Amino acid sequence: MGSAPLPDIGFDAIAKVSGSDAPLSLPFNPTDFATILICASVILLSIYEWKACRNRKLKHLFAIYAVLMNMRTVTIISTTLPIPYAKGPCRDDHRPISNRLLTGLGYAFALGFKQFLSTPQCGDLIFSGHTTFMWIFTLHLVRHASILNSACRKSIVYLLVSIGALYIIATRNHYSVDVVLAIIMSTVVHQLFYTSLQLSYLSREHGTHWTGK
Repeated sequence: MGSAPLPDIGFDAIAKVSGSDAPLSLPFNPTDFATILICASVILLSIYEWKACRNRKLKHLFAIYAVLMNMRTVTIISTTLPIPYAKGPCRDDHRPISNRLLTGLGYAFALGFKQFLSTPQCGDLIFSGHTTFMWIFTLHLVRHASILNSACRKSIVYLLVSIGALYIIATRNHYSVDVVLAIIMSTVVHQLFYTSLQLSYLSREHGTHWTGK
């Protein structure tokens, strides 16, 4: 944890926007704004579709999230990267991790409620939990929200969460690889989940052809 921050192409391209040594700051947090807006949209969509599908689609969303958080636990426990910034809470007042396994589980499933952790949340880097949350909720909306039936509307949503993801890099809370990997992993798990779901439906509807039964 005491090592210097690693070289990062995102840090070179994007100015730091938080901390006492930041050359500039924004009046609001785009990541929080995007997260709240996307989350509220999913809640409204679920209420709107409740009569038609109850909580089936929400179960799919939470299943995907659970898979990703378990994967995140493995990556956090496996490798500890240096803190991405030179000055800040985890540099100035950091307590060493005494149990990597328990701390990794705590980081992965704290859901952002850092005050419930006995150890400061300073090592949960690979991969970004905030980006994962934003991205899987966005993929859920794009797949299920009929209002997002045009490429233009989908592009606006993707632009919003992309700005939120870039802000995470700009604050130096994560390395660029943490954010990029979160997007890739979220997309892959989302696609694999619904592909397997479709294959399951097909095998049940056409059991003779797919399973030989």
